[in-house]
Amino acid sequence: MNAPQDRDPAPMSVEQIRARQQARARVMAWLLVAFVLLVFAIAFVRIQGGVE
Repeated sequence: MNAPQDRDPAPMSVEQIRARQQARARVMAWLLVAFVLLVFAIAFVRIQGGVE
């Protein structure tokens, strides 16, 4: 009925967890910066083109 769950034989250390969290936070920060720049660029082009 129930499939056996995949368990990691060696649990991660606190340092490994923190490193993954920091890496994920950096990726999210870069994605946020890219999104803000994209919105700014679109707004700039629309203003320059006179499109309202």
